[in-house]
Amino acid sequence: GWDVLLEAYLREFKFTDNVALHLKTWSFHEETNFQKVIATKVDELGLTPKTPAHHNAAIHVFQRNLTNAEMASLYKGADAFVLATRGEGWCRPLAEAMSMGLPSICTNWSGPAAFLDEDVGY
Repeated sequence: GWDVLLEAYLREFKFTDNVALHLKTWSFHEETNFQKVIATKVDELGLTPKTPAHHNAAIHVFQRNLTNAEMASLYKGADAFVLATRGEGWCRPLAEAMSMGLPSICTNWSGPAAFLDEDVGY
């Protein structure tokens, strides 16, 4: 899930690293402010920066519908695609990312397992 991806990202990367995590999501159940959900999770993990000068690695959240052109731009600007899910159907975003040539990481479960294996992804 997104929470496992977030923890791994924040433990691995620091604010001085040239990285950014771009999260494309819908409204998060009862909470519509996903930035707030992330901040709460960061606090729970004990990964809140100690001083304002030492912030976490960059995180960008897209919570609205993106146009096809915006999605293509997001894929083109990425170095990798991670589908942090605990269950999927066919998973169009994964197929789109793979069609754009992005190295792709996904849970070995459900629909994506039909076309993503160790020969074409992680």
